[in-house]
This record gives sequence, C-alpha cells and structure tokens, in this order.
Amino acid sequence: SRAQLDKTEKQLAEPKTAADNQTADLQAKIQDLQKQADKSEKQFAALEQKLAMADEVTRKTTAELSRLKQTIADKTGECETLESVLKQARVENERLSDSATLISKDLESVRAQLSDKQSQVTKLSDSETVLTDRIQTMEQHLRGENLFSEGSAAREEPLEGTSTRLAVSMNDIGLLHASKKEYERAIPLYESALSILEDNLGKDHPAVGGVLGNLADTRRSLKQYNEAGLLYDRSMSIFEKAYGKDHPKVAIVANDLGFIYKQQDKLTEARALYEKGIAILEKDGGPNDPRLAGLLNNLAMLHMSEKNYPDAETLLIRALKVVETARGPEDPAVVIPLRNLVRLYQETGKAELAEKHRSRLRYVFARSITTEVK
Repeated sequence: SRAQLDKTEKQLAEPKTAADNQTADLQAKIQDLQKQADKSEKQFAALEQKLAMADEVTRKTTAELSRLKQTIADKTGECETLESVLKQARVENERLSDSATLISKDLESVRAQLSDKQSQVTKLSDSETVLTDRIQTMEQHLRGENLFSEGSAAREEPLEGTSTRLAVSMNDIGLLHASKKEYERAIPLYESALSILEDNLGKDHPAVGGVLGNLADTRRSLKQYNEAGLLYDRSMSIFEKAYGKDHPKVAIVANDLGFIYKQQDKLTEARALYEKGIAILEKDGGPNDPRLAGLLNNLAMLHMSEKNYPDAETLLIRALKVVETARGPEDPAVVIPLRNLVRLYQETGKAELAEKHRSRLRYVFARSITTEVK
C-alpha cells in the first residue's frame, strides 16, 4: 500500500541521512587531522632546522674543544719547560748566592786593602806638608826675600847653600804635584827652582839640566810640545857638556826629545835621536840594558807610522824581551810593548798573533790590578 511504501522510503532515507552525517563528521575529522598534519609538518621542519643548528653548534663546540685540548697540551709542555728552567734558575741562584758570598768576602778584603792604600796616600800628603814646611822655614831664613820674582838675583853669599836646598825642595814638591797630574801647580815650582839653581850654581850645572827635564816632562803632559822641545834640548846640551856625549843621561833626554820631534812630524830628527840613545845605552849597559825598552819601543812606533812593519816588529819583540829579562814576564812594564805588538799584528792582518798577545795582555792587566790591591 502507499502508506507502507512511504514508510519504507522514510525508513530507507533515515540511514542515508545518518550515513551522510557520519561522512560529514569523518570529513570534518579528516580536515582537523590534515590541519594537525600540516602543523606537525611545520613543527617537524622547525625541529629539523633546530637540529641542523644544534649540529652546527656541536661541530663548532667539538672544534673548539679540540683547540682547547691542543692549547692545554701546549701549555702543559710550556709548564714543563718553565719548570725545567725554574729548576735550573734555582741551581744558578744557589751558585750565584755562593759566589756572592765569596765576592762579599773579597770586597771586605779589598776594603781593608784600600784602607791601607788610603793610609799610604795620607802619608804621601804628610810628606808634601813636610816639604812645604821646609820651604816656609827657608823663606824665613832668607829674611823674606821674594825668591819667586825675576828681580831676586842678588843674594847674600852665606845663604847660597840654603837656597840650593830650597830649590831642591821646590823641585821635589813639583814632582809630587806632577805625579798627581796637578801640572799647573808643578810648573811655577820648577821655574822657581830653576831660577834659584841658575843663580847659585850656574846655567850649565847638571842640577839645572835635571829641573829642565822635569819642567819639560810637565809641558809634554800638557801637549805643549814646542816649549817641551826647547827645554829638553837645553837639558841635553847641559848633560853633554857636564858628562860627555855618550853618557846615559844624554840617552834618556834624547829619547824624550825624540818623542817631541815625532809629535811634530820631524821623523828624521826623531829617528836620529832614538838611534843615538840606543847606541849610548848599548855601549854603557849592554844589549839587554833595561833602560833600552823605552827607546826601542818609541823607535818601533816611528817605524809603524811609516808602515815599516818588519823593523817595528823586531824592535818591539826586543823591547819586550828586555823588560822580561829585567823585571819578569808578568811585570806591568811589559804592557806597553805587548799592546803595540797587538796593534801591529792587527794592522798587518795577523789575527792569531794579535789574539795571542791580547790574551797575555789581559792576563798581565789582571795580575797588575790584583798586585796593586794586595
């Protein structure tokens, strides 16, 4: 019947509607799941990016860790090296401490020795005072006469001996000042002594020649070569008249005058005087006369200035042997020929010989300093 048919269609339509509703629900759920899947995919992509960044950080961290490990290894090696150096430094410090103790003891000894030297200087100063007192006393005996002026030529005959002794004292004090390089104080004393001796003993007396030599030495020390040359020349003339031309005193002054001529580039005249002095001393004292050393050395230096090295070397070696024979191989006097031999060998390119003599020179210097301190 129609009613049943409608009922049946209605019954059949109801399940279809329910199915449609379920399908709609499923589609809605599928859409939600799709949205969740999209969201998850985005989250996954973000996680992958973070993971990549984490991998990069891990790589950098690993590299930095490796660098730090290498740095630690290097620093460990440096620490070990520093510990070794520190250990050596401790050993060296202990050695230096021991050396410092020894040096301290040596310094105490040197101070004591220097104190002795100071006492000697004080005695020398006292000697100067005594000589000065002698002059003052003699001046009083001479009734206040101005012996230092050119107008004091007239003197009473009875005072001649006292005047001579006064001149000797003046000369002695002049030598004392000259030894301390107080040349400006020495010169007026020499000149005053010279004036007194000339007035009392005559201008050609040997004592006058001696004071002339002392005054010349002082002028030479001041590099006043013209004045020194005139004084040496006059001194040598006095000694030649008094003692003869072959006297050793003449040879000594010839050496001094030869030095002056060399400074003035009068090499021919200087050579003649050196050779003259050598001949006189060889005749008087033989080939090993210790007074020859200075002349031989000066003649050698003249040859060196002319680049005549063979003759210079021969003379210097002979001068060295003369000093060694007279005073011993370690005497300070060997320093001069040794030093000049070093210079000669340097100029001629003989390095081994130069170093050999330089080593000996250092040794002699050290010995002389030690000896002086003692």
